[in-house]
Amino acid sequence: MNVSDRGVLVLILITAFLFSACNNPQTAENNKTDPTAVKTSPNAADAPFDLQFLDTMIVHHQVAIDMAKMCPGKAQHPELLTFANSIAAAQQDEITKMKQWRDEWFAAKPSAMNADMPGMNESMKEMDLNTLGSLTGNAFDLEFLRQMIPHHTGALLMANAAVQKAEKNETKILAADILKTQSAEIRQMKEWQKAWSK
Repeated sequence: MNVSDRGVLVLILITAFLFSACNNPQTAENNKTDPTAVKTSPNAADAPFDLQFLDTMIVHHQVAIDMAKMCPGKAQHPELLTFANSIAAAQQDEITKMKQWRDEWFAAKPSAMNADMPGMNESMKEMDLNTLGSLTGNAFDLEFLRQMIPHHTGALLMANAAVQKAEKNETKILAADILKTQSAEIRQMKEWQKAWSK
């Protein structure tokens, strides 16, 4: 095979890869965490509490980010779009931080994602991203709030447990920040829910 033939072959392979990626429902926009598929890792409850909290809150945050990224082009109220962008940015920063801590404190430890942590199952059971994705306008906004309020409430339960049980001071501080931030966000979402339901 000469150089020209190899170049053509490489181009064909790249084109085939890109076509496959664009048509794979698990890539790009469709690659979301399914809240109903979140399962407890083997022996998660036996892992150190901080590891359970990090692994579980990372998944919890990712679902909120997935929801927030659905708002552009669907949300009717600009304030909800701004709110969603803020959630996505803040929780992505926290995921980055939690992953760094996990690497530092629990390198090579197996996943300790624990769906039985206080608030985790409760915050996932009402979530339906397929239904949310099928809506637009005010109907989307109200469904977003209906799902995100209990999701945030679950985070408060998890964070409250971390404030009491975590061994690492960094975990306690993060949990306290989550309690403060998401409590305020719940209050705001409830106000919008009341106003936009009229």
